[in-house]
Amino acid sequence: MALYSQSCGYALLALTRLVESESIPMSAKEIADSYGVSTGSISQALFQLKRAQIVKGKRGKSGGFVLVSDPESLSLMDVVIAMGCEHDLPCCLFGLNEELALAHCPTLQFWVDERERIANMLSGTLVKDLHILSKKAPGDAAAKNPIRGCDQILSDSKAVTVSGVPLD
Repeated sequence: MALYSQSCGYALLALTRLVESESIPMSAKEIADSYGVSTGSISQALFQLKRAQIVKGKRGKSGGFVLVSDPESLSLMDVVIAMGCEHDLPCCLFGLNEELALAHCPTLQFWVDERERIANMLSGTLVKDLHILSKKAPGDAAAKNPIRGCDQILSDSKAVTVSGVPLD
């Protein structure tokens, strides 16, 4: 079950590659091919990131996208907000609307606390950290696609931390 839309995941994949490229422009096709995902999905994410002024694009033979935001200060929550995904988390684990959830959801307080924990983790995790995590992902599939490798990272017996915050 994904907590955020796939567009957020594609944006994070694109940003990971742009951090690795060290200001060398990369096309949406190059980024998509490096992960084995749809060029269209990566393109849509990059255009949303461009509208949010996180990346810039250059047309032409030597064109592509480059990161203009500082990965040392750009948080994953900044990316979630730029992609319009900040309201993707439901208010109730069981799919009740807000009014019913407030009155009848048996897990309401638990989920409120978890949503806050997720938001804090995303706010405290920088894009540069995602780049570092992608290097630590175990196995070939996870190394190619850090988002798909998250389950393996989280189930690893060693505690994984990002910016000093434990991910367990």
